[in-house]
Amino acid sequence: MRSINQILQYLKKYKFYVFISFLFGIVSVVAANFFPYVQKELIDECFINEHYDRISYWCIIFGIIIILRCGGYYLQVYGAQLAAQYAIYDLRNKLFDHIQRLSFTYHDETEAGQLISRSTADTEAIRIFLWQIIVHIIQFLFMLICSISFCISISPKLSLAIFLLIPFEGWVTWKYSHMIRPMFFKVQDQIGNMTTFLNQNLLGIKVIKAFVREEDQIKQFNNHAITLFNRYIDTSKISAVYSPLISLLASFGHIIIFLYGGYLAVKGEMTPGGIVAFLGYFTFILGPINNISMYVALIQNAAASGDRVFEILRRRPERIQDGHIKMVNVEGHVRFEDVSFTYSDGYEALKHINLSVEPGEMVGIIGATGSGKTTLVNLISRFYDVSQGRITIDGIDIRDYTLDTLRRHIGIVAQESFLFGDTIKANISYPRNASMEEIIEAAKAANIHDYIMSLPDGYDTLIGERGVDLSGGQKQRMSIARALLLNPDILILDDSTSALDTHTEALIQAAINNVAHQRTTFMIAQRVSAIVNADQIIVLDEGKIVEHGTHKDLMELNGYYRKIFDSQLLAKRED
Repeated sequence: MRSINQILQYLKKYKFYVFISFLFGIVSVVAANFFPYVQKELIDECFINEHYDRISYWCIIFGIIIILRCGGYYLQVYGAQLAAQYAIYDLRNKLFDHIQRLSFTYHDETEAGQLISRSTADTEAIRIFLWQIIVHIIQFLFMLICSISFCISISPKLSLAIFLLIPFEGWVTWKYSHMIRPMFFKVQDQIGNMTTFLNQNLLGIKVIKAFVREEDQIKQFNNHAITLFNRYIDTSKISAVYSPLISLLASFGHIIIFLYGGYLAVKGEMTPGGIVAFLGYFTFILGPINNISMYVALIQNAAASGDRVFEILRRRPERIQDGHIKMVNVEGHVRFEDVSFTYSDGYEALKHINLSVEPGEMVGIIGATGSGKTTLVNLISRFYDVSQGRITIDGIDIRDYTLDTLRRHIGIVAQESFLFGDTIKANISYPRNASMEEIIEAAKAANIHDYIMSLPDGYDTLIGERGVDLSGGQKQRMSIARALLLNPDILILDDSTSALDTHTEALIQAAINNVAHQRTTFMIAQRVSAIVNADQIIVLDEGKIVEHGTHKDLMELNGYYRKIFDSQLLAKRED
């Protein structure tokens, strides 16, 4: 139960609320245990011994007990909820913070749905466990202690006969707990799989509808739902066997009380009120014991969820070692010196790359899909570290720079534009707090300002999740404006004009040319037209630079680049 111990550590900061819950839990349990005692006195003293004048006295005592029981239970639950809510608040924040700091490679390899499930469903299971266990562990322990004590005080002989059932119940519970935990882990894992599928379905809903694959998606979701259903049923089968077995033991206890208790009453060793009270205390004992299955299921479910959450927390955040030099006064001289890179699965994406880029130069990068273009620019921001060689900026190995200052000087427009479900102003100003003038200037540079002003709310217009209310070209220009607002010394454009029509591409290209001379720019492109004016162009093939030069130089080589140019020119003429 390592994960349970780790979960309970989050309660340490909130010991006061746990103490309050424990204190009033004891008050509530002790008050409840006087119910059967008052019943005993009413029966024996007031009815059997005919002291009817004492009925009002015992009824007042009964009322006081009810107030203490209800008030104590309210404060017990409230204290437990406060402790659990604060603890899970800390855990959720720590988990989210940790996920943010995990490496680029980790996020490449991990499904978003699993992370969402562990951050929501699993943490919620832990929250329920925390407050319930605080409440029920008090109920369980003190109810047993008090009830057993009262039982012994009423009749030690009858108590001994009843308590012989408890070891067998303990054995049944132990067997149940070992069977149910792996089942709950499978349930939580399947919830993660279903969340992943839902996430992918919603992200790709346009593709699904375009290819009329709704029925196929419904069938796949149904398969996930059936798997989850079956896993829940498996846990229910075990619980369905356990609960009646405990109830059967309880029934044996009632038979023993009536048979042996009646025998003791006949001998004068018990009173009728004592038998009634004993039944009440035995019911109190059975309550926690009958709920052991619930407690065990709660603990095992929390343990399974804890395993999944702490599996993430045990992963080392940002495995890239931070540097010690703060990047300031950047000129933008970038060099790749015999750089190679191999992914964790063994795939060698880049091989012996040598490249020198002067400050303010634009480098065009072109090549077939999978040739290593995106990997090359990702190395500059240290989303990955080189496997061999080194990359320098202004003569300093980028591994010696601190990550935060390095990345603050690099603006990136990714191949797939991502926008938040917020206002246009918030999306453009995401990299830093900026004035309205700066936001407008960036939008104008990206040729998106006129479109924004045509909207009813202008820059305060809310856009849908991932910018679904915008066209591909508009999203791309918004992303460019966001990168330009950072005013980076190094600008990376990862195929940022691929989603644009020819007219919009020309507008963006003009904007890029206007700002490119102020900063070192790396521009990945599928279209030769996007990089014809670059200071130098590299052609990648299977992770190697196969051609390098200006557009004119490469055209004269009559090689790989020329073939790309001619094929695109032919395609354009055919259009």
